[in-house]
Amino acid sequence: MKVSRAHPWHLVAGFVIWATWFVFTYGGVAVACQLAKPAAGAGPFNWINLSFLIPTFLIVIYLGICAFKSWRVAANAENEPRFLLRVAATSYLASAISTLAVGIPLLAMAPCI
Repeated sequence: MKVSRAHPWHLVAGFVIWATWFVFTYGGVAVACQLAKPAAGAGPFNWINLSFLIPTFLIVIYLGICAFKSWRVAANAENEPRFLLRVAATSYLASAISTLAVGIPLLAMAPCI
């Protein structure tokens, strides 16, 4: 079953995806640090950060694609669906930026301080 681009679910879907990613990343880093802490001198480029960077960038790309598709469909929609689609596109874009902003420290900080 495919949900229409103009369905109200798309108004919150981006933030639901972002919240799920946030819990997965911070919880996963905490568990990984308890199970196999990397060497203190490894810096930010270790297996924990790299294993969470890949899902981060995939989610940013996915949210960006959803924002683009919603914005593109809005161009041919009627008044009310056009408003919903543009709000959904903005929501997806804000979620992508939030994911990127929270995920960038994985490139700069050691995970198990």
